[in-house]
Amino acid sequence: MLNIKEKFKLKSMPIINMPDYLKSELTPFNSLTLQNKQEALLVFTQSNDEFFKTLEDIIKQDLIEDKGILLICYPKKGSPLYRSTVHRDEIFPRVKMDEEGFVYGSPYRFNRMLGFDENFTLLEIKKVLNFKPKSKISQIGSDYVHHIPELEALLEDEPLALKFYKSLTPGYRKDWAVYVFSTNSTNTRRKRIEEMIYLLKLGHKNITLYRQSLKKKPSHEKP
Repeated sequence: MLNIKEKFKLKSMPIINMPDYLKSELTPFNSLTLQNKQEALLVFTQSNDEFFKTLEDIIKQDLIEDKGILLICYPKKGSPLYRSTVHRDEIFPRVKMDEEGFVYGSPYRFNRMLGFDENFTLLEIKKVLNFKPKSKISQIGSDYVHHIPELEALLEDEPLALKFYKSLTPGYRKDWAVYVFSTNSTNTRRKRIEEMIYLLKLGHKNITLYRQSLKKKPSHEKP
């Protein structure tokens, strides 16, 4: 199980909807009552619908201090305890994440995904000070650097693709982030993720080099 105290350098925080099987381990850490705003908040959700509704409600209620963090756990695919799970591929489109990682047009910004235990994945979201929303999809590579951890999370179940992706230079890793996240279409993004996984397994460094390689091949050799 993820060691919350060591990972986030926090002594305590309010914990909402704590599962019974985690109470012995987390109750000592749950030493604060819920305030109007808090530095950090840990929330467990137990179904797909509950995860998305809870996340949106917390952001609307604005329960986190500036520069604080929201840690929200959702039941992951393959959980032996929960039937209704959340697939990581559906999260970013459904929370209306923009190119900078902000969700629901709010000051709350996706930071990273972490495995919590066999039942839960933890999503860390930070509240940013002096937030200025952006609405346009950017094609500037530097705007997509923060998506690299997201791609690595998407590749967790594809060890060969993940290993090759991590071996790439930062520029190539960023190229894949631009390719996957430079669309607002859920279906297009899903197709690009599938294509990325396939091409990474074949050793292609980015989509541009792959397309260039197709032009060099006779037509009967193209996949």
